[in-house]
Amino acid sequence: MSYISTQFDLLDQNRRNVISILQEYSLDQWNTIPDGFSNNLLWNAAHLLVTQQLLMYGLSGQKMLVSEEWVETYRKGSRPTAKVEEKEANAILNALIEVPEKSRRDYQDGLFTEYRAYETSFGTTLHSVEEAISFNNLHEGLHLGVIMSMRKFV
Repeated sequence: MSYISTQFDLLDQNRRNVISILQEYSLDQWNTIPDGFSNNLLWNAAHLLVTQQLLMYGLSGQKMLVSEEWVETYRKGSRPTAKVEEKEANAILNALIEVPEKSRRDYQDGLFTEYRAYETSFGTTLHSVEEAISFNNLHEGLHLGVIMSMRKFV
């Protein structure tokens, strides 16, 4: 098994962990911003989708697999401004699994031939889609930790 294949496996497992946690709560709880937090469970889940897409597809000059509306709503620095309805929440949950599968296929098919270097908020610079895939798993793990902490307060 290749290094990148392992990275995609880690991404898949993280997403299953996030979904497993979310399934323990109601839509109202997903939308609740607990005291001391600036976002909610659902925002964190959607933020994972958007960040992975920006890091892999956006910086490679490829069309993202999520809508521009989601990018604007859930990107770094954004905050929930309205309650998310059930239809959109379910679309986010479905995308948590479907988007990484498609991303894996796109990577295997050689879609990512160019990459614009990007300095992360961690102070490290990504120079390739492979570095982005690895860094994204770090980012996903951080947000899984936030979700695990947040669930105690909803």
